[in-house]
Amino acid sequence: MTIGIPEKLALTLFLVVAAVTLPWNISALLIAALLSARTLIPALRPLDQTARRRFRKIFFVLLCLVAVMTAVNSVFVRSGAVWAEIAGIRLFEGGLLFGLTTGFRLLLIAAAFLVLFGSTSIGAFADYLNHVGIPGPIATTALLSLHFLDHLPERIQQIFIAQESRGAPLRGNLVARIRSFFLLLSPLVLSSIVESIERGTALELRGFHLGISLRTASGPGNRHWSPTTVALLAFSIILVVYRLTLWLIPSP
Repeated sequence: MTIGIPEKLALTLFLVVAAVTLPWNISALLIAALLSARTLIPALRPLDQTARRRFRKIFFVLLCLVAVMTAVNSVFVRSGAVWAEIAGIRLFEGGLLFGLTTGFRLLLIAAAFLVLFGSTSIGAFADYLNHVGIPGPIATTALLSLHFLDHLPERIQQIFIAQESRGAPLRGNLVARIRSFFLLLSPLVLSSIVESIERGTALELRGFHLGISLRTASGPGNRHWSPTTVALLAFSIILVVYRLTLWLIPSP
C-alpha cells in the first residue's frame, strides 16, 4: 500500500474528526496506533533527525500538559463521585473525565499534524498543491508560512545564543526566565518583519502580484483518490454524522 500526501491529509482529517467526536479512551487508542504506524510505515517516519527530535520534544511536553490538566481539573471541577483522595485533596470523577477528554483531544490533533508535516517535505507539499490545481498565490502563501514555522525553533535558538553572548540574563529563576522572554521576543518580531519585507519584494519582482506561481504551473493533475483516501474520508463523514445525530436527537 502506497501512502502519499492525499492519504496523509485524509488520515489527518480523520484523526482530527475522531478527536472531537469520540471519547478520550478511543483517542488514546488512536494515539497509540498512530505512534505504531509512525514506526512501522516508512512514509510516516520523520524525514530527518531534526524532525524526529522535534516530534519527541513536543509530544513529551504535550503529554505532561495532559497530566497537569487532568490533575487540576480533578481537583477544581467538583462533579461526580470522589475517585481518590491524596494528602487530604479530593479528586473528582467529573473533573478527571473532563481533563482526560480535553487533554487527549489536544494530544491526538497535535500528533496528527506532527506526523503529517514531519514526514512530508515542503517541496513535496508544494508539488502536490500545484498538482491539484491550487492557485499559485494561495499555495505560495501557505508554503511560506510552513517554511517560517519550520525554521522558527532554529531562529529562536540563534537569538538566544546571540543575546546570551551579549551578557543578557537568560538563565536563572522563574523571574529571570520571564524577563528573558521579552529579550527574545523583540528581536524575533523585528527579524520576522524584515524578512517578510524582503520576501515580499522578491515575490513582487517574480510577478507574484500578477498571479504567477513560483513553480511552473502544470495544471490540475489526476485527482483520482486511492481506496485508502476514500475510506478515511468516509469514516470522517460517518463520525460527523454520528455526532450530529447524537446532538440533535436527545437520549431518552
